[in-house]
Amino acid sequence: MTKKNLFIIVAILVFLIALGGYFFVSAKKNYTFGPYSQAPEILVSDNSFIFKYKGADGEYVNANEKVYGPYSEIKINSISNKTIGFSYKDINSQWWLNVNGEISGPYNQVEYLSLSDNGVGFAYLRDGQWYVNIKNKSYGPYGRVFGVAISNDSFIFAYNKNGDNYLMVNDSEDGPFEKIDSVSISGAKASFVYNNSGEKYVNFAGKIYGPFSTYSTIFLFNNGFLIWFLDGGNLYVNLNDMILGPYEAVNIFENSQIAAFYARIKGTGYISTATKIYGPYDYEFLSGSASKGKIGFSYQDGNGWYVKIEPY
Repeated sequence: MTKKNLFIIVAILVFLIALGGYFFVSAKKNYTFGPYSQAPEILVSDNSFIFKYKGADGEYVNANEKVYGPYSEIKINSISNKTIGFSYKDINSQWWLNVNGEISGPYNQVEYLSLSDNGVGFAYLRDGQWYVNIKNKSYGPYGRVFGVAISNDSFIFAYNKNGDNYLMVNDSEDGPFEKIDSVSISGAKASFVYNNSGEKYVNFAGKIYGPFSTYSTIFLFNNGFLIWFLDGGNLYVNLNDMILGPYEAVNIFENSQIAAFYARIKGTGYISTATKIYGPYDYEFLSGSASKGKIGFSYQDGNGWYVKIEPY
């Protein structure tokens, strides 16, 4: 082999290594955005992120570095690896959907936008009555809708009909229930929080947890539920019926795909999930979102708020 050929081979190897390194670094890229006047609201999946923030002339959305707005109001509720979207209100108080850049509407009102890799679910108001759209199939009318969640394979939503509360799970109606607080779905496993005889319960994938106080806010995720509570002046977290703490401060990452929260112990902050602890951080307060492969959170530095997106 000549020196010239060896040089060419080495040059090609260096180029390929550099190219592979570029893609690896891009897939694991950290992002920081800001400053903003108020704390942004954030959602992340393993492959994407979206956050909304206030500007001087309205609300904006940053979806994978593409900015939309200003709008009168924006709601971000859900994200998947292949689908990213939001609902927004225009200056005429009409509501619209933007899913992967495609606009649909208008609607009188939109709630509970839920996204999967192969479809969209949401509730909408028309002529004083509520309807649910699941992957282009319409359900209703209902007096009110309390939550919508879809996956690639299944769906669940909660609604009020003739004064009673029901669940619809894959075209099968269940109920009535005294009250339904929220719904969630992961794969084919549907979950919900409901009231019975003045107490709260969690039905997570068919297993019942509870009772809990009706004053407790129960947060549902793909892999379980979270509740924070006080006991003897100490602050604790219930993660899938496992008690964690005590903590000095806690904030549940309610828009996460997986159960996650920010907690401070002896002046130091950590992001905790069912399997990992991320940190430490010196911030007094963090709000954010977590998936199996990514975390996103907002924090205050000086007079401004910032967004940080990191691989997990």
